[in-house]
Amino acid sequence: LERDFLGDLADLGTFSHVVGNPPYVPIERLSEAEKSRYRDRFETATGRFDLFVLFVEQSLRVLADGGRLTVVTPEKFEYTETAAPLRRLLAANFHVREIHHVAEDAFEGFTTYPTITTVDATAPGETRVRRRDGSEAPVTLPADGRSWASTVREADPPEGRLGLGWLVEQRGVEGDRLGGGELRSGRRLLGQVADGPGDLGARVPDRAPGRRGGGPE
Repeated sequence: LERDFLGDLADLGTFSHVVGNPPYVPIERLSEAEKSRYRDRFETATGRFDLFVLFVEQSLRVLADGGRLTVVTPEKFEYTETAAPLRRLLAANFHVREIHHVAEDAFEGFTTYPTITTVDATAPGETRVRRRDGSEAPVTLPADGRSWASTVREADPPEGRLGLGWLVEQRGVEGDRLGGGELRSGRRLLGQVADGPGDLGARVPDRAPGRRGGGPE
């Protein structure tokens, strides 16, 4: 089945699982007709929206009650002003189960700061954040559209953490000077977060009509 994923999908019903890596397409690369059509159809198509935001909204529309969405996107939806409607939609109406920041260069030849976000179509609840420095923390995301940046990056920082990029496992401290430490990072595969009962009911297409594969363009 091949369809325009941003078109009318009402006849397809809903799905228990949706997994996707939508195309990252800035508004400058959309025609005026596309911009107008998307703004009429999607509540997240505001300001200088990126196409991946609309793919996430559409994925939530076709997700069955109790279903799970796992999607790979740039992390910028967590803090840009234009993504406020998406943050509000996610945090107020769904359970953002996990946000996993993966390596900046996960897409070879690009630096996109990708994030794997897992969302359940259940009541909102606590979010597990997995940072690039290997640290983890449970957080409660603001549901009013405010930026998630400080919540995701700084809530419950682990002891010995230096700045945003590194976690130091301290082995000895003299006064305020580190006596020793170890820098570490961690990664996890998409399949490890898209777990749950049953088979995948749907897969978000890797491309929009007339565009090449998912991820950065």
